[in-house]
Amino acid sequence: MRWKIAVKSIEGDERLLRDVLDQFEVSMIEEEGGRFVVGEPFEVSDTPQEARKAVQAICAVIDKVGSDDPDIKATFAVGNVFEKKGDGSWGEHLFVDIERASLAITGRLGVRASVTVTAHVSEEDRRRLEEEKKESEYQRRRRVAISRVVSAYRDARALQVQRLMRGELTPLAMGHIFEIIESDIGAGIADFASRNQLSRFTRSINHPDVFGSHARHGVSKVEPPPKPMRLDEARAFICDIAKRWMDRKAGLST
Repeated sequence: MRWKIAVKSIEGDERLLRDVLDQFEVSMIEEEGGRFVVGEPFEVSDTPQEARKAVQAICAVIDKVGSDDPDIKATFAVGNVFEKKGDGSWGEHLFVDIERASLAITGRLGVRASVTVTAHVSEEDRRRLEEEKKESEYQRRRRVAISRVVSAYRDARALQVQRLMRGELTPLAMGHIFEIIESDIGAGIADFASRNQLSRFTRSINHPDVFGSHARHGVSKVEPPPKPMRLDEARAFICDIAKRWMDRKAGLST
C-alpha cells in the first residue's frame, strides 16, 4: 500500500458509506493518528495529486447522486494524502482545500420494509423482530445507494435519469427517462418488461386522448392503447424500468 488519504470527518450512516465505498474497492481503515481511505483506485497513482483526484472522482459522484432526504445520509470530508516511504514510514502531503461528499438517497425507487408485531410475543421475540426490521430496511437503503452511485459513476446517463426521477414524473419526463434508457440498451429494454407493456406505456404517455394537454404529443397518428396506463401506473412502470437498468449498470443481481 503506497497511498492513504485522511478522512477528516464522517456524518450520518457510516455503515452505508463504507458499503458504498466497498463497491469501488475502497476501504476505510482505522490507524493510530486517524481514519483513512485506501484502495485499488489510488494505488495506480504516481503522485499525491493523482491519488487525491481518484478519491475526488468517487466523492463527486456520491455528491451528485445525493439529495435532501435526511432519512438516508452519509457525508465525509477528505484531508491530506500520506505516502509510504522506502523505509516504511509515512510522509504527509498537505492540501488546503477540503472535499466533502454527501449521500442522501430518497426512497422512490425502493419499497420500505415493514414488520407487524403481534401482541402475543415474548419480549425477546419482539426485540428480534425489531432488529430484523431494521436490518431489512438497511439492506434496502444499501441496495438503492449502491445502484445509484455505482451506475452514475459508470455512466453519466444514470445521473440524468436520477435527476428526472427526483422531479415531477409527467408524461414528458417519463418519456425522457425511457428514451435515455432505450438509447443505451436498444432492444435490450425488452429484458425489463414485455413488448406489449412497453408499447402500452409509450402509446399512453404520447397520446393526447389519454393525458390531454399533458401528453408528450399534441397530435398522434397512432390510436391509444385499448387499455391505457393511468398516471400512477405509468409512473410505477418507468420507476421499475429505471431501477432495473441502474441495478444492471451497478452489477447488482435482479
